[in-house]
Amino acid sequence: MKRIAIMGCPGSGKSTLARELGAELGLPVHHLDRYYWQPGWVEADAASFASKLKELFCLDEWIIDGGYNGHDPDGLRFKRAELIIYFDRSVWLCLYRAIKRVFQYRNKTRPDMGPDCPEKMDLEFLLFIWNYRRKSWHKLMDRAVLHGHVPVILKTDPNVPELAAMIRALSVSSQTSHANP
Repeated sequence: MKRIAIMGCPGSGKSTLARELGAELGLPVHHLDRYYWQPGWVEADAASFASKLKELFCLDEWIIDGGYNGHDPDGLRFKRAELIIYFDRSVWLCLYRAIKRVFQYRNKTRPDMGPDCPEKMDLEFLLFIWNYRRKSWHKLMDRAVLHGHVPVILKTDPNVPELAAMIRALSVSSQTSHANP
């Protein structure tokens, strides 16, 4: 598997898993926040961001971390992904981790964020996390299923070497089944 989408609530562990899985599998990692947020927390122009997403989704290999489904109206990510991993984590854990990041990256920009976007916290972001599952879960699942995917749902942090080994095994199995109809 050469195209993996990792999705879930902020603070669920997407970026960490993307980095670790990318290193284990030797796949390029793309954090969508890095493309969306321009210096000073300015949102990207919708048309240029959608164009960038299309460019990324058309690459042959990727691990993509993030949502932004509203900027992918044709569902290209779901059409091209070979595997979708979805973190279904407690809202309390996600809030804790998001708040922890504020202190961890105080006055600094996280490696998976756009340039010159020092870590911050505001009520809008806290409410986004609080309402994420209720507002986003069904939309994501519907889009995934529409394009023939049953997402792998993680409720805890995975053992990345074991997950990578399973992905490699699935890739070999898939190649073998396509070679021997």
